[in-house]
Amino acid sequence: MSRIFLVRHGERSGDKNRLIGRGAGYPLTTRGQTQARALASWAATQRIACVYTSPRERCLETARLLNEAAQAPIEVSNALDEFDFGAWTGRTISDLKGDEQWYRFNSERSAVGAPQGESMAEVQRRIVVALKHWAEVHALANIVAVSHAEPIRAALLYFMDRSLEAWSELEIGEASVSVIEYNQSEFTVAEINKPPPGSADLLVRSHNPREAHIP
Repeated sequence: MSRIFLVRHGERSGDKNRLIGRGAGYPLTTRGQTQARALASWAATQRIACVYTSPRERCLETARLLNEAAQAPIEVSNALDEFDFGAWTGRTISDLKGDEQWYRFNSERSAVGAPQGESMAEVQRRIVVALKHWAEVHALANIVAVSHAEPIRAALLYFMDRSLEAWSELEIGEASVSVIEYNQSEFTVAEINKPPPGSADLLVRSHNPREAHIP
């Protein structure tokens, strides 16, 4: 049996109410760096074969610490990239409260995407295809995939055989770890949104799941 550890990046800089999406910059805060180091201490005990990561700076910072601690190769993959918010990129949640497409996006995730951006079905497709491929490549080994709340949520819903409309039921906090087990072509979600062991003082910051789309 192998395990896929889905890791969300640590706390990022910038306005948490703003949809930064794939915008350049936004490195980890001091707290985010501390969270990532806690993740690295955990990763050093997991016999990890490879660390895959989103190309966003906040993920790269997190992944590099995991890579060093686990002494495993690191590979950047667009399959783990942040949701493309398109025309919504850079706008705040309060800006979008009267936007009909924004409302439909949050109530009909399977059907409605971002203007000039992605749909969640597209996000789910790209991350699931990649995770299945990596599970086969690293059979009987553990891998890490460092990504963002939305792609991680989409992957978990797929392997739980749940609709994308159930997105608000899954909270994916900063520096959290979710675990998918792979055994003879079968995938099982074993854990969701867990902080790394020994990080009680850095518990994953809680937030309203209805605002869980914030990257």
